[in-house]
Amino acid sequence: MQFVCLLLCLGLAKALAALPKDPKVAQHVLKAYRTKGASQGQSWVFSNCKRLVGLLHQKSVAVKKLSAAAKAVELDQTLSEDERHFRVHTLEVFQKELNESEHLVYQAVHSLQRALQGDYKDVVNMKESSRQRLEALREAAIKEEQEYVELVAAEKHQKEAKKSALPQNKTLSILDEILEDVRKAADRLEEEIEEHAFDNNKQIVGVNVEAVLRVEEDEENGGKRKNKSKKREVEDDLGLSMLIDSQNNQYVLTKPRDSTMPRADHHFIKDLVSVVMLSLPCGWVCTLVRLPPMFGYIMCGVLLGPSCLNSIKSMVQVETLGELGVFFTLFVVGLEFSPERLRKFCAGRAACAVPLGPGLMSLAAVLLLCVFLKSFIIGPFYKKLHLEGKGNKEILVLGMAAFVFFMLTVTEFLSVSMELGCFLAGALLSTQGHMVTAEVMTCIEPVRDFLAIIFFASIGLHVFPTFVLYELTILLVLTLSLVIMKFVMAVAVLSAILPPGSRHIRWVVSAGLAQVSEFSFVLGSRARRAGIISREIYLLVLSVTTLSQLLAPVLWRVTTHVWVRRTERKTVT
Repeated sequence: MQFVCLLLCLGLAKALAALPKDPKVAQHVLKAYRTKGASQGQSWVFSNCKRLVGLLHQKSVAVKKLSAAAKAVELDQTLSEDERHFRVHTLEVFQKELNESEHLVYQAVHSLQRALQGDYKDVVNMKESSRQRLEALREAAIKEEQEYVELVAAEKHQKEAKKSALPQNKTLSILDEILEDVRKAADRLEEEIEEHAFDNNKQIVGVNVEAVLRVEEDEENGGKRKNKSKKREVEDDLGLSMLIDSQNNQYVLTKPRDSTMPRADHHFIKDLVSVVMLSLPCGWVCTLVRLPPMFGYIMCGVLLGPSCLNSIKSMVQVETLGELGVFFTLFVVGLEFSPERLRKFCAGRAACAVPLGPGLMSLAAVLLLCVFLKSFIIGPFYKKLHLEGKGNKEILVLGMAAFVFFMLTVTEFLSVSMELGCFLAGALLSTQGHMVTAEVMTCIEPVRDFLAIIFFASIGLHVFPTFVLYELTILLVLTLSLVIMKFVMAVAVLSAILPPGSRHIRWVVSAGLAQVSEFSFVLGSRARRAGIISREIYLLVLSVTTLSQLLAPVLWRVTTHVWVRRTERKTVT
């Protein structure tokens, strides 16, 4: 051991002697070396080598004593097998701590030697050294965390052993005995259902160890736990703390270790309440000024999002709930879709399926599944559901939702978009006739409307008024170009298909079709998620769509007003 320490000291001295020969570089390195972080320099190395030798010698003696104590515990027949295992494990934990401390000493010296021999002008080398130190610290943090968990378990076991060693109370009531048995059964259940997700995933390739900050709910709100009662502390323990990594990503608990305790994501509940309560006045105001209420829901998301109040903490959860709004919206669109139109569409595209090759194999499988479901499953399924749902509408709603989720699961499995599965679910149900479509629409529309509000509010979280102000000129040019182009194209098409006596209607209809559809939000979000469009294009799509929604009512009123005045003049003459 002394020989190892001597080599360690010689290595440090050699590293210090190997400083750059250039006077300016050497002066800069020595100046950096003599800072507060390493102010002792060479004197620290030689004066503390003897002390390091003594500490390592004490460590080796302690390890031998721990090994002897572990053997003595294993040979002690007066202890139970569990108690022997517990005591030996405690000694092993302490020995592991000694070994890790020794390893950290050598690691720190090696890091210092590498830093002294490096070139301070080489940023790549400094970055690599920093990465190696970061990896070492992460690994040390994992080991220390595991050791802490083991010590907590040992402390719990020790308390239980002391409690069982105390003389039992003879007057223990029957209720206390029952509760004690229930406690033991609950502990056993908790041990059985624990997944050990940390231990099972830390060795998987691609898993990275990250440093995170844990923010408690009361700390986030600026409160102090000292003034809280015991009851309030218990209630806070049932809540969720937030983790923040070095990239400013925020995480919440998805599955607790103790599955026997019910928990709730209070951040998500508060965010959902805020969205619903603010969507009402925003949609109401837009209705009063004759704007689409959907625009008010988007403004609700803008007000609550990062660009204004920044009160939404669970953005991912809110957007996930909004995805259900897209699914049910497309389901309703499928209900309104004509089966004859779908049949013509499929027939017109059949010739294109062959030359495109295997790219449409998944789509062909989906279409074959739809034919099978329409022929053998949809009719009997809905009849049975209709009979069971008489006087019990939740069965019908649940059955329709289950069918939608079944179709989107199938299409996702076949590498086709889930949205297409929702649309096909509605189109298949529409083949059962108008009565079936009307009944399903009556049950599903309230659910669709509520979830669609959440979706448009989640879109507003990504609309930034500051971006619109910065790029107002470009956005206005793009918006006006799109609106004018759609207006002109609609006028040209309607002029060709409308009879001569009704061509005056083309101006009013074209004004209603000139805006960018709200489905651009859906398509834009999917394209951004799939990496088809960049962040800049996505922001342009959101901004242009929002501006066109604002411009469309104005264009509609102007066109209607001009047309009404012309009609009145013709009537007078």
